Amino acid sequence: MRALLFVAGMAVVCLAADHRGQVSFNGIPVPGAQIHATAGGRSLTVVSNERGGYSFTGLADGDWMIDVSMTGFALSSKVITVPGPAAEWSLVMLALAEIKASASAPPPVVTPVASAAAGVPAPPQEKKQGESFSGLSADELAQRAADGFLINGAAINGAASPFGQLGAFGNNRRGPRSLYNGSLGVILDHSTLDARSYSLTGQDTPRPDFSRLQGVAAFGGPLRWRPWMRTGPNVTLTYQWTRNRNVSTQSSLVPTLAQREGLFANTVIDPSSSQPFAGNTVPASRISAQARVLQQLYPLPNFDSGRYNFQSALTGATHQDSFQSRFQQSVTRKNRLTGNAAWQSTRNDLPNLFSFLSTSRVNGVNAGINWIHTFNQRVYSVLGVQFSRLGTQNTPYFSQRSNVSALAGIGGNNQDAVNWGPPSLSFAGGVATMSDSIYARNSNQSTGASLEVGWNQGRHNNAFGGSFRKLQFNVLSQEDPRGSFTFTGASTKDDYAGFLLGVPDTSAIAFGNADKYFRSSSADLYARDDWRVGPSLTLNLGVRWEYTSPIEER
Repeated sequence: MRALLFVAGMAVVCLAADHRGQVSFNGIPVPGAQIHATAGGRSLTVVSNERGGYSFTGLADGDWMIDVSMTGFALSSKVITVPGPAAEWSLVMLALAEIKASASAPPPVVTPVASAAAGVPAPPQEKKQGESFSGLSADELAQRAADGFLINGAAINGAASPFGQLGAFGNNRRGPRSLYNGSLGVILDHSTLDARSYSLTGQDTPRPDFSRLQGVAAFGGPLRWRPWMRTGPNVTLTYQWTRNRNVSTQSSLVPTLAQREGLFANTVIDPSSSQPFAGNTVPASRISAQARVLQQLYPLPNFDSGRYNFQSALTGATHQDSFQSRFQQSVTRKNRLTGNAAWQSTRNDLPNLFSFLSTSRVNGVNAGINWIHTFNQRVYSVLGVQFSRLGTQNTPYFSQRSNVSALAGIGGNNQDAVNWGPPSLSFAGGVATMSDSIYARNSNQSTGASLEVGWNQGRHNNAFGGSFRKLQFNVLSQEDPRGSFTFTGASTKDDYAGFLLGVPDTSAIAFGNADKYFRSSSADLYARDDWRVGPSLTLNLGVRWEYTSPIEER
């Protein structure tokens, strides 16, 4: 008897199956849709979950009539065979007049839920006169009524959908302060816990000393100036800052005291006679006045390892401030304004081996405003104006401080105060290159306007538009105003001896018109289509044309 009961139970289980499906609109999941299944006098109802999915459990094998309904969408029906593959439902939105008509009509009576394993149970409705609730008890009816009350959102607005949030979040917060939000974040990093760097020279390399401080602060909410503006724009303000200080250890080869006095261990050739100097020593009378001044800028050796003889710690700093703002304001039901403005400033201290502390400054600003006009539910336009400007300035250590070239008796280079400083010295034998940055003050500017028109057509989101910009490139700098000298030892057998004698092997200089004001313009046209082929496939198709005019000098 037990065997027969087991077989009978298994037969009942085998005659029941599950049915699953997905409800979407233009590829977007639709939560809260009611799915009604009917077959052989049996009726079941579930509600799609936050991912648009639903599931019926324990359906009898065979054909079932499935109806999918959702406020604002047309009723979708078809016959589904169970068991079978998952069903895909793509809802079609009703016209506005039809939506209003359906909203004013009395609500339909829906049969209560009989099974909803993976989906969300639909809310029960009032029982008609003489209608049976399939023998449900009063407690079960009360529980289902409470579940339906929560799901429909009468308690916390969409609790069963992704739009439902706890009372402490979003627009459900109470009180005037709930309209505003802010945040503050700080990152601090210091070298206290770091290990000492590996030494390349065998010297006692000090532990690098650095500190890094980064922070961000944000605030957002509506602006209201009563009585002039009761519903002002929604504004978001963000400020970021960086305060970094880095210390790096640099090892180099600098001239020794013997080299500075003209004493060399190897043979040194006199370029005027092509004969070796006596005792491999350059006479003091032959050392050029330029070399006597310039070699004083080299530091003295502080250790001797053969390859390097000088080591120092260079301290650099980076300070940065940036500010961003965004706003949006609804002017009328069909017109809206949005805009943004941003500013950034970066200051760098750039030390080098010779204690020449150069500085770099970068300032940038950009802003834009857009007017968005909605013609109807499917057609819109966006008209925008944009502006941006980026300025950079590099200031060498000796700029407007000391005319080193003139003091050394070097002529022929640029004598503007902003370009004061020593020439660049390069040695093939490994002595550290003497150099300082070049003064530059550049600014780039762009001003433009853009227009885009878009419309929705079923699964297609189409748009076309274009923009026009005026471009400025203002370059105020010289290429190589102080000049450069390279010493290879080709004529003296020693590169530093050639420097002392004032005989460079190569030299270069480049300066002239420092004020260059370049002008150009650019235009573009485009068209694109965002085609949502299905829930799992979207194609982005487009074509674009661009033109940039030749650059002209003002």
